[in-house]
Amino acid sequence: MSNSIDGIRGVHNNPTAESQNQSKTLGSKVDSEAQARVSSAPTDSVVLTDVAAQVQKAEKVLAETPEVDEAKVKQIKAAIAEGSYQVNAKQVAEKLLNLEAGLSEKT
Repeated sequence: MSNSIDGIRGVHNNPTAESQNQSKTLGSKVDSEAQARVSSAPTDSVVLTDVAAQVQKAEKVLAETPEVDEAKVKQIKAAIAEGSYQVNAKQVAEKLLNLEAGLSEKT
């Protein structure tokens, strides 16, 4: 690296130091501009529509609803234990066929 002497004083030109100083100055300027944009940026807000509020309410109700009707299960268990539960074979067969037909439509 060569050093040039300017005039009588012997001022050394150091391009690396000068560019670092410029980078620091530029960096602090960019940081202050970014902070100004952040502080003046509008805040975000969310407004739920009536439909969204109804969907949230429905989700809450569904989450609280049990998946199994315990009263019906208890009733069927009692009927099976007594031997009075009657299976409708035709209805079971129709439901199985409908299920099979529905599954084959999706594939």
